[in-house]
Amino acid sequence: MLEISELKRRLDAKESMLLLDVRSEAEFIGDLGHIPGAVNIPIDQLANRVGELQNYTTTAIILICRTDRRSAMAEQVLRPQGFAQLEVVKGGMIDWNKRGYSVER
Repeated sequence: MLEISELKRRLDAKESMLLLDVRSEAEFIGDLGHIPGAVNIPIDQLANRVGELQNYTTTAIILICRTDRRSAMAEQVLRPQGFAQLEVVKGGMIDWNKRGYSVER
């Protein structure tokens, strides 16, 4: 699992990655907000929308949700589809917000 502090460091360094938020659309724009630049594909739509990610098969895909449960589920959906560079963010948006890092709503 990817620690929040490491995700922040990698984002600040502008490392090449896709930050995939698998929460619902309402959560994505809700109280916890989302990390600037994140792409939102809700976990319940991910299997049907995996084609949207085909350009990222060789890119690091960072999976985030409210905690880390749905992100772990997303990893199980994507790994068999040929996505090898998957990382689940430990603590998700709850921890991101606890640290006071910037969000968009």
